[in-house]
Amino acid sequence: MNRSSKSGFTLIELLVVIAIIAILVSLLLPAVQQAREAARRSQCKNNFKQVALAIHNYHDTHSVFPLSDHRTGPGVCSDPLYTAQLFRYSWGAMILPYLDQVPLYNNLDFSNHYNSGTKNTPISLQTVGATVNVYLCPTDPQGDPRCNHAGAIRNSAAETDDVGRSNMAGIGDSVYAFCNPVYSGSGAYPASALPNGVWGKTNGDGVLGNNYKVSMRDITDGTSNTILVGEVTGGGRGSNNCNEWAINNQTSTGPGINNIYTTPGGATTWDRNGNQHRMGISSYHTGGCHAAMADGSVRFLNENMNGSTLQALGSRGKGDLVGEY
Repeated sequence: MNRSSKSGFTLIELLVVIAIIAILVSLLLPAVQQAREAARRSQCKNNFKQVALAIHNYHDTHSVFPLSDHRTGPGVCSDPLYTAQLFRYSWGAMILPYLDQVPLYNNLDFSNHYNSGTKNTPISLQTVGATVNVYLCPTDPQGDPRCNHAGAIRNSAAETDDVGRSNMAGIGDSVYAFCNPVYSGSGAYPASALPNGVWGKTNGDGVLGNNYKVSMRDITDGTSNTILVGEVTGGGRGSNNCNEWAINNQTSTGPGINNIYTTPGGATTWDRNGNQHRMGISSYHTGGCHAAMADGSVRFLNENMNGSTLQALGSRGKGDLVGEY
């Protein structure tokens, strides 16, 4: 009579199998994470493409590019009438109809400050506080839906933040897009070039600046060598410090990309010391950030790009010669 024997895994064999599985998981996990980031980066690029086309459609309709701010008056940064003016809407609000956001657009009163006037109603305030997904980068971990600002919509009792967040900013100048700059050179961006100005200057050399009209014929440096919109990150998670799509949404190419002055998530205040605006362009993508060019294309700009080249890409007509980048 044959006695049947039972076979099975020994403890050592089981431990070997578990070790092999653990090794395979550790090898696959980075690949999965890279695939997810590649998908997020592709979505971000697609968002920039949609925005670039919307800006071009706006130009086709109005024969000029939209503005980053509407601060009028004498146009002198130090003039009390200039600094006392209230914010009006930015290019992010003006191109909403070309992004299939007509209902949102119709709730805005472009003749008044965003937080006053005939449409200073809950529906109007909620409009400027709305999340417009095409302006957001899925890689940015900040997550806050609105930015700190002196308005009426609150995320918490301690914070006043009433304007929807954006990971895109118009390029208003190649060096510094705001008032009171103390640096007018090129190349390295020194710490002394970080002034307290927060109002957009009216003589910027970018395309999307404060209250100066730019048309396609003014981009004499070439549309493929001029940035319309750059990627920005604002503050870290929970900070509510960010660029807003609806008002005063501009920056410059002067500070560089993802460096000491443009650390992703490094903005600490909205405007008290000009930190958010001087941040320039940055992203959480590895190696650089996206930019929508004046010809409608989208480029991924290397964070190691020469500073003078990046500044040349920020100006519309300074006669800069831009090589490969």
